[in-house]
Amino acid sequence: MLYIENIKIERKLPSTVEIIVEERKQAYLLEYAGSYVYIDKQGYMLEINTEKLELPIIQGAETLPETFVAGNRLVNEDLEKLVIVYKIMEVAQVNEIANLITRIDIENEKDLKLIFETEGKTAYIGDINNLITKIPTIKLILEEEK
Repeated sequence: MLYIENIKIERKLPSTVEIIVEERKQAYLLEYAGSYVYIDKQGYMLEINTEKLELPIIQGAETLPETFVAGNRLVNEDLEKLVIVYKIMEVAQVNEIANLITRIDIENEKDLKLIFETEGKTAYIGDINNLITKIPTIKLILEEEK
């Protein structure tokens, strides 16, 4: 399925029209009644599906399940926390552990948790201050524990 984020139309003279479609991409999941809500980095709900994608599940969201409809957006509180999730995943990607993060608990911004289900570990990172040192430390610990 194609989720459109932006469309740009350019006229190329003399007789051509170029249409550029920018697609929304699933970035995170929310659990919902045995299914998953696919959301993008901007907090738009793209689809509800029973298939679990290999994306982090966001826990502790305040958006009410009755609003889980494709096209809707997370509530403002969750959108603010999504910025935090994005920053965490960005640093985790640089440190090559983003693919190991299966869940991110955002319920308390001052007590964030990264869950590594395949490793059987949970990292309590507190707030997002000093992510540049926290995430490499988590990587080191995960490597030492193997």
